[in-house]
Amino acid sequence: MKLKLSRNRRDGAGHARADSDADSACMQWILTQVAATGWAVPGVPGGDGTPPWAYSVGLWASYGHPDIAIFGRPLTQLAVIAKMLCQRVADEDFLSAGDEIDDACASRLAIRDIHPSWRLTALFYASDEFHGYIRPPMFQVAWADQDGNLPWEQRFEPALADAQPMLWLPVDDHPPGPWTRPAALGIAG
Repeated sequence: MKLKLSRNRRDGAGHARADSDADSACMQWILTQVAATGWAVPGVPGGDGTPPWAYSVGLWASYGHPDIAIFGRPLTQLAVIAKMLCQRVADEDFLSAGDEIDDACASRLAIRDIHPSWRLTALFYASDEFHGYIRPPMFQVAWADQDGNLPWEQRFEPALADAQPMLWLPVDDHPPGPWTRPAALGIAG
């Protein structure tokens, strides 16, 4: 399968431009991974105050399951968690919004729907390139602080408030922070 990438697409925080050789190689890697396993997990290093994130590409196309995204930890941790959850989906242990998971890593995890308005941003650039005009649904995997509190719970560690976005809220309702800056959203600032 030959993938034709759009030219001169604006990049978001940490995203390579679509006209680069590195981006073409990345998309080829994603296509190869999806063909072999049913999903790929690209990571985004973040930048300009935006923490790293990783997300799956291919769960929707391969299994009819929303892709997943996880934010705010080192990329290696994010990739391990995302791949573990993708494998569960492949093994027909589907995830649902509202699920809580306590056996995937040291932190309690919770699954939330990502509001469709975030699919219009550049946060999921590789997914956008893979799917074209289709914006399949996605779940956010939220992680708890060391005391087991999730981001929407009152006792969540305030120092971690900007580590992961609250993508279940519409973009316009999200509190200001690194996830709502123009660079993270993929728009000129």
